[in-house]
Amino acid sequence: MHSMTPGTPNSLGISFLGAAQQHAQETALTFEGHAISYGDLARQSEGFALALRLHGVQPGERVALLLPNFPHFLPAYFGMLRAGAIALPMNPTYRPPEIRHIFSDAGVTAAVVWSEILPLVQQSLDDETQLRLIISVTLPVAEGAPSAGASDVGTGSAKRRIEHYSFEQLLGEAATAAAQGKAPLPADEPDQDDTAVILYTSGTTGKPKGAMLTHRNLLSNAQAVIQLAELHPGDELMSILPLFHSFGSTVCMVAPLLAGAQVVLVPKFDPRRLLSTIQQHNVTLLAGVPSMYALLLRTPVAAQDISSLRLCVSGGAALPGEVLRAFKDKFGIPLIEGYGLTETSPVVTFNPPKGVQKAGSIGIPLPGVEVQVHDTSGNPVPPEQIGEIVVRGPNVMKGYYHLPEATAQTIRNSWLYTGDLGYQDEDGYFFLVDRAKDLIIKGGLNVYPRELEEVLLTHPKIAEAAVVGVGDQTKGESIKACISPCEGVTLTKDEVIDFMRERVAPYKVPNMVEFYPLPVGLPKNATGKTLKTDLRQAKAP
Repeated sequence: MHSMTPGTPNSLGISFLGAAQQHAQETALTFEGHAISYGDLARQSEGFALALRLHGVQPGERVALLLPNFPHFLPAYFGMLRAGAIALPMNPTYRPPEIRHIFSDAGVTAAVVWSEILPLVQQSLDDETQLRLIISVTLPVAEGAPSAGASDVGTGSAKRRIEHYSFEQLLGEAATAAAQGKAPLPADEPDQDDTAVILYTSGTTGKPKGAMLTHRNLLSNAQAVIQLAELHPGDELMSILPLFHSFGSTVCMVAPLLAGAQVVLVPKFDPRRLLSTIQQHNVTLLAGVPSMYALLLRTPVAAQDISSLRLCVSGGAALPGEVLRAFKDKFGIPLIEGYGLTETSPVVTFNPPKGVQKAGSIGIPLPGVEVQVHDTSGNPVPPEQIGEIVVRGPNVMKGYYHLPEATAQTIRNSWLYTGDLGYQDEDGYFFLVDRAKDLIIKGGLNVYPRELEEVLLTHPKIAEAAVVGVGDQTKGESIKACISPCEGVTLTKDEVIDFMRERVAPYKVPNMVEFYPLPVGLPKNATGKTLKTDLRQAKAP
């Protein structure tokens, strides 16, 4: 850590405070009819930071954030960073085994948790848990919020007490402490290359890995988005993408707040309500995933005036050409596609809003970001030739948390190897040909087949399992589980789905189940490898 250089904030927390001071009286956030000014959001963030420090959270500690798109997400996120902690946003639909893995792997010491999933989080805790503090968020705020309390976790000599407070109690405590002159916030600002956020992302190896994103990574990416989308204080950006996701976080929260724009926070995607919200708030920018735009196309809009929109952005999955064309025909609003991944904070390329936009292209690199296409030997290939897309720039992660070997496999000779196949045309525009190996993208969220296969194989009646993605016009891809039951047993589709619902987040639960009876079982090649290409196309025998 070092002291802040005047005029050049090194950290995301200080950068946000600077924007908040500049726009103190203006609205930063609107949520279900309630508006919060930049000044109030900054005060809540500072209060949350102070509260964390009063409860012993030290710089560098990991603080988890398990919330839907609630207004509390923003002060908690920026407050963690101001306290010098590392923010760890997580999907609030995760099941106990998923929560347990991330809490344990990252050594999470405090967590902000939606009260409705508190029992699941408590089920996740075990002797390995380092958690000391739970801050619960209730929406709407319950009358007589839960009083401060503590619970035990662990067994024998490992048993520890976990403090439990409501979000409001914590802010009240901080306000009292500040009034008494207690302000144990770090005197120094984090360095640009200190880790600000850890986002867990699975590779094809199943278990999620924590991508360490620095203050420099996130600030550079947000500033590039501001520049490209020409974000300014008059803009109102609808934030419907989950804020725990890298796309939602950078494009729908960090970038607009640093630009002094207003975030219209929407907790859940509802096509009809979305259109009326755009009209009601005069929303100027909308960011979403292809499946969202496909659903909007099928929604009657006769009574809705959405002419306030000047730009729509699509990411998270490949945008089908027919959706792009139909959207422009129906609404007459530019819909531009970008590309990114968690490890790149996340945006890598973008079709320029002003300039040539090529249908089917993921666009050109962001300012300051280099993109190439490499062959299997790691050499650049000429235009129009397919290879692996690689990225270099200030947005590339520091590495995977506590996984030096996985980091070395992904970042080689300063290039991040995405695992995605694509090519560059003569004009410098990039095109994706295929996603990384077997990755499934459902509604913009990554689903990793091997992780689900490992869970399926724990079922006592399942002998073989393979999971593949199947094209779905609404969700992007649906999940198909292909199963060979053990010989002599009866297994139903409902049994499989119920089993998965208990163990993985709802978006990872297969939509389809097909059975391949033994002794033949799943189709395989000569070396015994399951032929997933066949499974994607075939119906079970």
